[in-house]
Amino acid sequence: MQPNINPAALAEEIKAAIRELVGDSSYPDLLAAVDKLAAEANASQQAGEFAQLILHDNITAMQAAWLEWKHGAGADSAMEWIENTLDGPGLIPEEDEPNSQNAQAWHDANCSRALKQKLEASNG
Repeated sequence: MQPNINPAALAEEIKAAIRELVGDSSYPDLLAAVDKLAAEANASQQAGEFAQLILHDNITAMQAAWLEWKHGAGADSAMEWIENTLDGPGLIPEEDEPNSQNAQAWHDANCSRALKQKLEASNG
């Protein structure tokens, strides 16, 4: 988990320290920059928390699928958990997408490592 940091409160502490060191009317651009950084930190923190929730829900759905397979109605019912998790946000691959007929090739081409390599290659 991320540390519980309040960017707005931290910004106020930084601005107070700046005012103490250089006075209230000095460096208004610096004070505005602190506010901007605090807003960006807050947005980043919220995005991270949202990503954690999404990851948690996906892991929970996979666990539920495993439980359904092992102790419930079997593999077909377990796959309903997987399908529902993917279908809701529209993440089921189209039949004509590259590698959509081969699970290992699909994974290799679309996993986070492959995505990172594609991003690095495009940023050159």
